[in-house]
Parts: sequence; structure tokens; C-alpha cells
Amino acid sequence: MNKLQKAVQKHSTNLKAQKDQKVSNLLDAVRGGEAPADIFWKTTWDRK
Repeated sequence: MNKLQKAVQKHSTNLKAQKDQKVSNLLDAVRGGEAPADIFWKTTWDRK
């Protein structure tokens, strides 16, 4: 049972790492698309 538990634990941590990687990739993509939006908002606020 102990070996099985360790295997399951290792598998779940691997899945968590994969999920974290996906989330960070997504955040990077959002940040990449955020820069033009930041510039847009700053120029929009400056006009007011």
C-alpha cells in the first residue's frame, strides 16, 4: 500500500506541476497581450 501511495502522490504532484506550468504560460500570454492595452489605457487617461 505504501508504494502505491507514494506512486499516487508522485503522480499528483507531477499533475500539479503541469497545471502550474499551464497557468504560468497562460499568465505570460496574458501579460504579453497586456502591454499594448496598458499603453492604450495610459494614453486614453492622458487625453482626459
